[in-house]
Amino acid sequence: SSVSTYGIAPNGLRGIADDGTLQGTIYGLSRSTNPTLNATVRTVASGTQSYSETLVRSSVDDISMNGDIEPDEIWMNVGVRSEHLKHTIPDRRYNVMAGGALPDYKIGFNSAKLGFQLDGKFLPFEIDRDYPDRELVVVTKKMARKTITRKLNWLADDSDESGASSPYLFQAPSSSTYSLNKLACILWDGNWYHEQPMFLTRTTAINDVYLAGDPA
Repeated sequence: SSVSTYGIAPNGLRGIADDGTLQGTIYGLSRSTNPTLNATVRTVASGTQSYSETLVRSSVDDISMNGDIEPDEIWMNVGVRSEHLKHTIPDRRYNVMAGGALPDYKIGFNSAKLGFQLDGKFLPFEIDRDYPDRELVVVTKKMARKTITRKLNWLADDSDESGASSPYLFQAPSSSTYSLNKLACILWDGNWYHEQPMFLTRTTAINDVYLAGDPA
């Protein structure tokens, strides 16, 4: 079906980090006939797979196996991050020194230090709370690009490519009688893309207790 004016949107991370499962064409090209436009997608035939260090390591290694390059970040929602914490905190201990005070018994984590260690390089876990559950994406950020042909700004009757300096209220349309409603419109013209989608890995069907309600 055709895309209406209200349905036009820039490329998303899942559509770029895909092998044709979600998005058969990208940048106007078919992924089936242009395999270098395919990312690596790791999944299972049915059900879910448990989060593990092996799963993350394989997702990271997929990129270096496709070329002599290392990824930069790993994106996920809080559900997969929760699975990571469940995997890495199986036993919590508090030291009590002789003659010392009782420990504070603190729990929690430091978000800035969560990630994957790739030799001497740290790949941080980046959280996007709008990202779907059960997934993570290993990203080569250095190859991600953004194009902007019109900066975000309000529309008005006298708008040019730079927009208007203040909102302009348009009369809302009506099919039968006059409408008393007013509309303010804002526009951004641009897109996101990746120079080499083959240097991305999207891992799906990860068991996610928190967001997906999967069995613990």
